[in-house]
Amino acid sequence: GHKPVYEAILGKSGARLRQASASSEYLTVRERFTDDRRAMLFVGNYYNEEMRGKVTYTHPETGEAVALPYSSEEILWPPLNGILTPVCLEVSDGLKVLHCTSDILGVAENDGRLEITLSGDRDLAGEIVFEGPNALKITSATIDTRSAEMVHDGRRTAFIYKHESRQELKLNIKFN
Repeated sequence: GHKPVYEAILGKSGARLRQASASSEYLTVRERFTDDRRAMLFVGNYYNEEMRGKVTYTHPETGEAVALPYSSEEILWPPLNGILTPVCLEVSDGLKVLHCTSDILGVAENDGRLEITLSGDRDLAGEIVFEGPNALKITSATIDTRSAEMVHDGRRTAFIYKHESRQELKLNIKFN
């Protein structure tokens, strides 16, 4: 019962209370930083029912607050499920994965394209966000044979997709 009072006092002091938080009190969120200005982000739903929520975490290089999902308000987090995503993971020269709701199983560069193998829970929205100088040079992408929804905001590029049940996905990214 005292927790809200302590948080209110600390909030007024200007102290940073958390590196990461969620809009739902039922989602557990943790962020840990590395010495080379990267991080790992964990989001878990320990409850036996799906929860709607949005996560905010700290960018390890800039200190800015970043939202997950990046491209929408809130998403459904499946019951008894969690993700562990790298933050600011360099996958190609000038291109970093800011975060991803899928497991990243492999990254390969072929003929000016980037192929990323992904896997995830079919009930969790798929999203991968890129940043860096080459993020804005991305022109399109496909997930297997389907085109992937792309969102540019002037600094970052995000792709939104659906996970398939127990199947790996191939995200093929084209650059200009």
